[in-house]
Amino acid sequence: MVSHWRRLIADNEHRKKLPQTLSGFFYESMNHERCPYTARHFTNVTGKGMPLVSPTFSFLPQCHDVDLLDCCNGLLLCRCYVSRGTFQFHYAVCNPATKEWVMLPDANWAIEENHTACLCFDPAISSHFHVLEYVEEDEDSYVTLVTGVEIYSSETGLWTLHENGWNDEVVISLSVNRRSVLLNGFLHSVTPADEIVAVDIEGKKWRKIPMPDPDGDIGIIHQTQGRLCAFNVDPNDIFKLSIWFLQDYDTDNWILKHTVGSMKLFGGKKYQLDYDYQVIAVHPECNLIFFVYGWHNTLMAYEMDRKEVRVIRKLGHESCQSYLPYVPMFSESLPNGRWRRRECKQEHIQLCTNKKLHNILDFKGFSARQTSGIPPGIWNLPKLQYLFLYTNQLTGDVVVNGKIGAASLIYLDISENQLTGTIPESFGSLMNLTNLVLMANNFSGEIRASLAQLPSLVIMKLFENNLSGQLPAELGKHSPFLRDIEVDNNDLTEPGVCDNFIITGELGREEGENDMWGPRGSYHF
Repeated sequence: MVSHWRRLIADNEHRKKLPQTLSGFFYESMNHERCPYTARHFTNVTGKGMPLVSPTFSFLPQCHDVDLLDCCNGLLLCRCYVSRGTFQFHYAVCNPATKEWVMLPDANWAIEENHTACLCFDPAISSHFHVLEYVEEDEDSYVTLVTGVEIYSSETGLWTLHENGWNDEVVISLSVNRRSVLLNGFLHSVTPADEIVAVDIEGKKWRKIPMPDPDGDIGIIHQTQGRLCAFNVDPNDIFKLSIWFLQDYDTDNWILKHTVGSMKLFGGKKYQLDYDYQVIAVHPECNLIFFVYGWHNTLMAYEMDRKEVRVIRKLGHESCQSYLPYVPMFSESLPNGRWRRRECKQEHIQLCTNKKLHNILDFKGFSARQTSGIPPGIWNLPKLQYLFLYTNQLTGDVVVNGKIGAASLIYLDISENQLTGTIPESFGSLMNLTNLVLMANNFSGEIRASLAQLPSLVIMKLFENNLSGQLPAELGKHSPFLRDIEVDNNDLTEPGVCDNFIITGELGREEGENDMWGPRGSYHF
């Protein structure tokens, strides 16, 4: 990772706008012997630890029941039913990480009309979101045609109707296992005619993209690393899955990225896509595919580059589609939203050590006028899951007295301060920790070997400190989802972890970087 790009994504103003990494999945279960017979669930992407967010959505008002429809870059689109036994509902868009919500005004459709809604939100482009409904009309008992789209804008607070601009009849194949994809300002959906139809979020531009293999069966689309990707079944082998990437968005140029057979994925079993297993997501930042398969609806991941399969957990035979991938976002406000997050109102963090606090402590950039360091009591908050203390001019050592009490901690960011001393040994006991961000401080000493034991770790940013020695030899061995380690601008020597990673980037040394061999201190697999 080049320095200017790393600094861009580490910048406070950019960082607070961008979503974090993929953290888990929302899903439902059905059991007719219980009341209510449906229940919502959330599983962390590692399959371990307390759920990152509560799936109850109790902060939403005026709701007898809630259906989760779509998830996009940290926001969720919900259908909130007014009362029991009625089809009357309102759309709501919410941020589960901050418990903000917006109740949308009703659209202009009649109650007997079909309507399929999708959420469009890209915080890197705008803080405003759009909800797009396909307006559909029954051609006959088997075919439903799209006659247009109705689009809600959070900027205007209004719905606008746009007639079908694809110039012919279109059927959208949206179902519980077929999700639309937002990319480049367009919403993309698959049709049964082996093509992808796209409309921009303002309803002004319409286009079609052919599927990569017209002879392939079962078209599914996702997006990863800023590119559209498609999945289909090899027409000559129904047990082989083909994965395509749209290499050039303007010219519809697809490349075959990978093929894999079900016997490789599922331990010698001949499973068919859509019958025995589902593709539910692709990691937005790497070549990691998530599946659900079998009687117990087992969640698993397949890493294309290493050709490795990882079983995550059994979701249970009562679980059912759809499985919505969730990337949390911690921006300060939702456009036109209602603030419902409980915050600590004290003027400085020395007082914010009450064990009854909510699971988020967010003090980024508050100016540490009355405290010089991090109060040790923060590490004993048992319900704390997110801790943001970056850019606060904090100084001194990070002191943890005894065993760390914040065992639920998922996201720890104390970067861009003036903290000194060694990294606390007890950080290695945070079994639920996915993001460890300590960059741009004055930490010294060796990187703790205990950090290599963190089973849920995904990202570790330690660059621009005074760390010395080697990276722990077992780093990556016990953290199956670890994908990003950034350690440059330290005093590290040649690492001992190369066997656990696929090293990418330019090998060599550069002035101002570590005294070590590697891709400028940034390791990826």
